[in-house]
Amino acid sequence: IGGLIEPWLADAAAREGYRVLPRQEAPVVMNTKGPSASGKGTLRPLQSRAGIPLGMPSTHWRTPRTPTENAFRLFDVLARQAADLIERTRAQDAMRESEEWFRLIANTAAVIIWMSSVNRHCTYVNQTWLDLTGQPFEGVLGDGWKDGIHPDDVVPCWDICTKAFNRREPFQIDFR
Repeated sequence: IGGLIEPWLADAAAREGYRVLPRQEAPVVMNTKGPSASGKGTLRPLQSRAGIPLGMPSTHWRTPRTPTENAFRLFDVLARQAADLIERTRAQDAMRESEEWFRLIANTAAVIIWMSSVNRHCTYVNQTWLDLTGQPFEGVLGDGWKDGIHPDDVVPCWDICTKAFNRREPFQIDFR
């Protein structure tokens, strides 16, 4: 996530006259004075909603100051938003990686693999399907897969697929 927000943070810091401190590989122990030391504020790690540590947020001002209760509340809100953004970005990265692995495996399989939506419209076919039928990927989506089947086999194929789909059962079809 750092790569996504670091340019934005650097620009915002420069506009406001702040400097961005370099990233530290090891945790830093800080002695705090003022509101944080008296219990009004705490230094705690940024956590995902599942409680997984994501990092340590901190604030730095140009001049010494004692943050107000509103400032602490705002910081908590911003920290929660940052944690949500980090968590969402990590989930999207994991999903993208998982999809890439699936496509790699599916496209190298020596069998036809396809997926459909709940309304039985085709949403994915592997490279083996495309090579066998000569159809472009976009042409297969929806009901376009039927164009790759012999016209006399379309209705029986659709009937078998629909019955198996409704029963949530595996099936096998031979078609031309």
